[in-house]
Amino acid sequence: LGTDKDGKPALLTTERIRSFFFNLLHGKTKIKDLDGSFSIEQFAKTM
Repeated sequence: LGTDKDGKPALLTTERIRSFFFNLLHGKTKIKDLDGSFSIEQFAKTM
């Protein structure tokens, strides 16, 4: 999955999945619309 915000390996656990969907359902997490395009420069900044 990659790393988390602290640079540690991101672990996919049932607790984290539950928390993500709970936050999504209650509007705490927003998902951006996808348009099928991306910028290599923006992608490189996230690495």
